[in-house]
Amino acid sequence: RQFMSDLLGAGPPPSDFKGGDGIDMAAWKATYDASSAKDAAMMEKFWSVYDPSSTSIWTMVYDEADSNENLDETVEIVKEFMSKTESIKDHCWGVMHVLGEGLEIEGLWVFNGEE
Repeated sequence: RQFMSDLLGAGPPPSDFKGGDGIDMAAWKATYDASSAKDAAMMEKFWSVYDPSSTSIWTMVYDEADSNENLDETVEIVKEFMSKTESIKDHCWGVMHVLGEGLEIEGLWVFNGEE
């Protein structure tokens, strides 16, 4: 897990992390799902609800990309992972992609809370 310091700076120090409600994940997911364009306007909407004192952003990279042999099996890995996040869906939102010929899996996650 790596904080997205290239987009947000170093993030707030732990003493500044106030907690709180964070993003209304259901509303954000509905906004994201309803938009056909995942563009700068969508990002503006995200940044308007993001509060670094109550929400954290994480990137992820699947460590075992070397074992991904075909696209269908790799997509199944992503689907299975996403299905296992069902129990925390009210507290997070994520996007995962299979990239390139190496079938690397990368994602971005937003969580209400510091970690």
